[in-house]
Amino acid sequence: MPSMIIEKMTIPYEEEILQKWKKRDSSIVPSFMLAWNGPGISNGYGFGEW
Repeated sequence: MPSMIIEKMTIPYEEEILQKWKKRDSSIVPSFMLAWNGPGISNGYGFGEW
């Protein structure tokens, strides 16, 4: 089966949603992430994957 390499992907988002993520707003952040204290929410890390 042929494969493909994606070198760069740009996903547009609203700044307000990122700020809610950083503040751990429960309307944006899944509950399992709110219970976790490790990296993944602070400074927006994990936002893109979510």
